[in-house]
Amino acid sequence: MNPFRKRAPSPPPAAPPLSRVQRDTVARPGPAEPGDLVRMLRDPVIRSALAVKRKGVIAAPWRLVGDPERCAFVEDAFARMEGSPLTIVDGALDALARGLSVGEIEWTEEDGALRIRAVRPRDPSAFGLRLDAAGRIEGLVHRPPDGGGEREVPIERFLVWRHEPGWDAPRGRSDLDAARPHWRAK
Repeated sequence: MNPFRKRAPSPPPAAPPLSRVQRDTVARPGPAEPGDLVRMLRDPVIRSALAVKRKGVIAAPWRLVGDPERCAFVEDAFARMEGSPLTIVDGALDALARGLSVGEIEWTEEDGALRIRAVRPRDPSAFGLRLDAAGRIEGLVHRPPDGGGEREVPIERFLVWRHEPGWDAPRGRSDLDAARPHWRAK
């Protein structure tokens, strides 16, 4: 074996090397930035993937169980409100894409009783959470988009869903966090 002999040239790479921007994008850990999420939600491939997940959940059969009197009360409430329970679930499934979903309960007085008129989805980026030491939601803080001051709102008026919350993601995790580096590189 001659140590001074020339080595054979290495074969060309199977794929072109990544650019600096692509390397930085793939290496950047952590949750997607809100601007990235908004742009990702406009992507037709991502929209269709999320639609398949949503439709899978909504298509599943459901029923009320428990005390028949209470079930009848809930069925009556659902019949009187705008939309249906599936409308509420569809709004809650926005948490898959954003990690957090907020729905505001609108009440109405009917025959001397308070009833739910509708549950309206709200922009989750306009809300902050006040959590206890264990990560449970204690309060909801509204942050107006016009930059006005934050104010605590009664959490009883809202339905809040967090998708895969954890100590490192108290607002929940977006399903799009894992796809973000690849989406940015394309």
